[in-house]
Amino acid sequence: NVCILKILKQNGVQMRTRSAAARIYELNESYFEQINTPEKAYFLGFIYAEGHLEKDGKNTLTIGLQYGDKYILEYLRQALGSNRPLEFRNRQKDTWDDVSVLRISSLKLTNDIQKLGVPLGHKSYILTFPNFLDKSLIKYFIHGYMDGDGGIYFYDNRPNHFRIGFFGCPGFINGLQHNIDDILNIYGRIGIIKDTLVNYYISGKQDGLTFLNWLYTNPSPIFMKRKYDKFKECVNWNLNTHLTRTRKSPSNIIELSQKSLEIIHSHQ
Repeated sequence: NVCILKILKQNGVQMRTRSAAARIYELNESYFEQINTPEKAYFLGFIYAEGHLEKDGKNTLTIGLQYGDKYILEYLRQALGSNRPLEFRNRQKDTWDDVSVLRISSLKLTNDIQKLGVPLGHKSYILTFPNFLDKSLIKYFIHGYMDGDGGIYFYDNRPNHFRIGFFGCPGFINGLQHNIDDILNIYGRIGIIKDTLVNYYISGKQDGLTFLNWLYTNPSPIFMKRKYDKFKECVNWNLNTHLTRTRKSPSNIIELSQKSLEIIHSHQ
């Protein structure tokens, strides 16, 4: 009753919130209070791309990924100190991948993520780039977003002709372009897919390798393996192509490719 609560507070007894008292699974609700590590910046970017916040009576963060990428969700689940198991969704069509889902219910956690720029419900049309992030963490945020809503794309399935692409709403993509240009001084283009969705892409071997070398040098502790494997394909193809050519290849492309190879070796 009220008298007991008053006595407990007067004696400095730490009281649990209603959310914590009703919790079935363990959770570090304070994980997203501050974005102060590469890991947290990466996951914030990933949530910008793939996360969904909803007030369904439980204040829930939901992220769904194809089954082969579930190790990303497992890592985040452990980082959050949660023992809630991932959910599994069997997709009925042969052309669709099965899905793993991380679902975390917490009023504090969802409120903290909202303060970091992720709105409730359909966020795709109103996201803006989080310019409040420390400059040292922007790379990790961009990496997380790319692993969610971007990637490395080959022309005609040839890794020596590739580009890096991102998808999102105009406000967010404009901020992304500005930050990448400001940090790396490389040229990217924005194309309109429809009024509420645009893409930003970096093409050309020099700019492409410059961006990927930056991204994978001292990366966050976790990143998507299948997109990293495409980076390795680009590097191996470009090195083999340029070093075996009879005509002289651009020295800057060879140097960038060799730098890429050093980065790949450092991850092994």
